[in-house]
Amino acid sequence: ATADLDKALATPVQDVTLTLKGGKTVRLQFARSGERVLGRRGSSELFEVNPSTLEQLDRSAAGLRDRSVLRFDRDAVTRVVFAPDAGGAPVEVRRSAGGADAGTVEAWTVTAPESGPVKQWKMSSVLWALSSLKAPAPASDAPRDWSRVGLGDRARRVQLYGADGALLAELAIGSAVKGA
Repeated sequence: ATADLDKALATPVQDVTLTLKGGKTVRLQFARSGERVLGRRGSSELFEVNPSTLEQLDRSAAGLRDRSVLRFDRDAVTRVVFAPDAGGAPVEVRRSAGGADAGTVEAWTVTAPESGPVKQWKMSSVLWALSSLKAPAPASDAPRDWSRVGLGDRARRVQLYGADGALLAELAIGSAVKGA
């Protein structure tokens, strides 16, 4: 059995070098032995890994890019403005000053165009969904005319603001693009 392992690791299917904080490197080699995937650290330490590990390590530079559409801290959002398309009246929702730090339960309230209550879990879901949006592929070059894809001044938008009133993130929603 040891001879089979040595033979499998003599021609690894993955040879990975990791650079750790401080510049130290660690070399990992992976090989298949029947249904098993074996790894070796350096020249000695053997271990077995899940076969899906090889798929996770087989990434291109494009596959490693962060495809997040929006980057913001959900806990920092204190105001959200939903602007419908065609210039309709925006809906503004604000978070109360409560929260775990203040020892009180936070609350979201609609403040415009009219005041009213908000289901708290819905705002939590909206923020989670916005922070989780991923582009299906790396972005291509920007179009010369954004209005051609429905991203003009009257496009639907979601704007997220922090306690200081600064815009944290904005998402404009345009038209479907043919061929995309």
